[in-house]
Amino acid sequence: KSYGHYDRNLVNAYWDGSDFHFGDGYGADYPATCLPLTVLDVAAHEYGHAVTQYTSNLVYAYEPGALNESYSDIMGALVEFAYQTDNRAGYPNASRGTADWLMGEDAWGPTVNDFLRDMRDPQRGSQPSYYHGTHWYTGSSDNGGVHTNSGVQNHAFYLLAEGCSGSCVNDGHSYDP
Repeated sequence: KSYGHYDRNLVNAYWDGSDFHFGDGYGADYPATCLPLTVLDVAAHEYGHAVTQYTSNLVYAYEPGALNESYSDIMGALVEFAYQTDNRAGYPNASRGTADWLMGEDAWGPTVNDFLRDMRDPQRGSQPSYYHGTHWYTGSSDNGGVHTNSGVQNHAFYLLAEGCSGSCVNDGHSYDP
């Protein structure tokens, strides 16, 4: 089952192991432009958690949890690119209802920094793009940094999909395209 308009001012969407929950946004700590979290990439992301649970059952903590989060982000990006107009040329500016490499931007707001995660440039959202690289989280908050460290695999997927041309550098490490 999927529940929309879940809870009051919930700025979250989640899979609880059996049901989907989508909040309406507008929480006290978030911008007034935060819309309901039923946007395409967020909804596909949550369904991705269900697929991951039933196919690999990754523990939702630390590195396995970061992979779990990333697989869901990948699902969100794939669905967005399959069903929305391509807006890669407009990056990093988000345009609601278009496909890009940003997660949650359709719910968040109209400015360049209104997104949950950036698969093309995770460091722009204080996520690592390289294993144990800049912004790598080692604490126990957020189940060991599942939403932070997912940036590594998110960026790897972006590179698989788009590649790199010219001078290829990831967190100070040069590589050949």
